[in-house]
Amino acid sequence: MSEQTQLRAFTALLSAATLLSRVVDQDLRDRAGITHAQFEILARLSDGGIRMTDLARGLILSRSGATYRIQQLVAAGYVARADDPSDDRGVIASLTQAGHDVLAAATPGHRDLVQEVMFDVLTDSQLETMSAALEAVIAQIEPSPHPSR
Repeated sequence: MSEQTQLRAFTALLSAATLLSRVVDQDLRDRAGITHAQFEILARLSDGGIRMTDLARGLILSRSGATYRIQQLVAAGYVARADDPSDDRGVIASLTQAGHDVLAAATPGHRDLVQEVMFDVLTDSQLETMSAALEAVIAQIEPSPHPSR
């Protein structure tokens, strides 16, 4: 593969990710008064409480980064924090009713926007190829659970 092709792919990835993030973030701010990062946390908590360390890992954040974002959502009344009964040092984050409400209000418009700006312009084949390619990149970058890597 030529260097020009590699640069084109890398630039397109970064541009698309930046533009998508920007348009989604602005839409969620306008629609629900939350950021895209906050929406992602609320969505992850929608099925029940999650330990903060697991939430940080899933969001690809440091523990302090996740704590900072959760503190913002706690201050807004969207998330509650509680001690983990199975781990004296652990903390569980969960949605409050207000968190469920803002997530429910934001989700349909968010889904429609992502459909319009991403999924409606790509074929199933392009989506499959993109998913496989990005999963390979993620697997290359993510720390391996095996010490030999």
